[in-house]
Amino acid sequence: MRLSRALPALGAAALLAVTSAVPAAAQKSYPVVCKAGGNMMAEVSAGNTVRVRFNPGRQGAGSTPPSAGECAWLDRGFRSGEPNILLVQGNGRHASYIIDAVRKGETFYAHIYNNRRGAMVVDRIGP
Repeated sequence: MRLSRALPALGAAALLAVTSAVPAAAQKSYPVVCKAGGNMMAEVSAGNTVRVRFNPGRQGAGSTPPSAGECAWLDRGFRSGEPNILLVQGNGRHASYIIDAVRKGETFYAHIYNNRRGAMVVDRIGP
């Protein structure tokens, strides 16, 4: 009788051990379009870390291109409380692409997600 009570507990412990060994799923990112210029500023620090401050677009870039200094989601504007900082860490190719676009006043494209710590993390560049 005691063994039958222990089996569910052993099964739960084995499941916990297996699931805790599986890495967390990557964040899903979504496309934004940004137009350099205006008040947009890029801050570069060691380790290919780039922070770009932008004005949140109020309409989707798919219907209205962002103005100078703005970023907008492809399908909608930014919501109140969504961070207005793009963050690139440790990826020189992404950092160069964004810095060049900001420096030249060009439009650039990225896929981002909210890290829930005040920034939108860039995990892919391009449309």
